[in-house]
Amino acid sequence: MPSSLEVRVRRSTLASIAIVLASLLLAAAAMRRTSTTFDETLQPSAGARGYVTGRFDLVTDHPPVMQYVYGLPVFLSNPAYPGETSDWSYWTRYAYAGTSTGRSGTTRSASHSGRASLEW
Repeated sequence: MPSSLEVRVRRSTLASIAIVLASLLLAAAAMRRTSTTFDETLQPSAGARGYVTGRFDLVTDHPPVMQYVYGLPVFLSNPAYPGETSDWSYWTRYAYAGTSTGRSGTTRSASHSGRASLEW
């Protein structure tokens, strides 16, 4: 017969696992139903641009790791990129993100790809 301490540890472990699974399920459900915010398309767009041009310079206030992670699913979906003739920089990065997701017609799928890369 297990001691009361073993029973409490087992219950705590099961409760913790249940909370983590419920949180993951709710996060996955929410990301499929909520719309993107104004800056949520920046990391995937900048990351996909980085894979194409080799320059990860649109987002300089965060390390480039998130651009790699978020940008890869978008890059693999082969979207239409804005021309590089414009002076895309830190100051015009949100315009680039809006242009890149708007031109390809995949705003929702691009943001979902970026979200899903971290969710799963």
